[in-house]
Amino acid sequence: MKTAKLFLVILIAIAIQSCSSDSDIDPEPTIDNRNGIHYKGVFYPLNTAIIRKKEFNVWNRGPSVYIRLFNADPLFNADDPFITHPKWLDINKFSFFYEATEVTTRTITPVPHYNMRINTGYDPSNIHLATTILRDYTVRPENIAVASIVHINAISADEIDLDFEFTRPDGEIITGRYKGSYSDVSTED
Repeated sequence: MKTAKLFLVILIAIAIQSCSSDSDIDPEPTIDNRNGIHYKGVFYPLNTAIIRKKEFNVWNRGPSVYIRLFNADPLFNADDPFITHPKWLDINKFSFFYEATEVTTRTITPVPHYNMRINTGYDPSNIHLATTILRDYTVRPENIAVASIVHINAISADEIDLDFEFTRPDGEIITGRYKGSYSDVSTED
């Protein structure tokens, strides 16, 4: 009889436990699919894109495509960010370029030339107050990516869809995306 009572108590305890609310379980973290950069658990928005195609580039001596994604005030001039207005603050920027004649759906890895800054200030003469988190040409080895990839998922006459992932030497993985319109500021020079 004692065994049956013990079995009944254990069965009731299991039933109560299985019927309890799951409210104390932490929900899965939400993935932020907005346009922006994910760095050290913080999201830095991007709202503007420019693309510049050049036949010749001094840096790589061949045709190149330059893509810049940034978050900027509506008065910020994407074609020439250093004109008229005296100052912009808290601009997040990711730019890269690679050898190509056109922007097409493709994967670029490793990304040869890149620069990523957050909380950047601009004025008519220079960039200041910037936090550089990635840069391929620097004396600070902690800002040079040990792995990098950009996926250009789609491109049309006025919209681009891309995502990126960079790994720093300290193991920090920086991810981001941009899906939206862009300005083509290509020049013939």
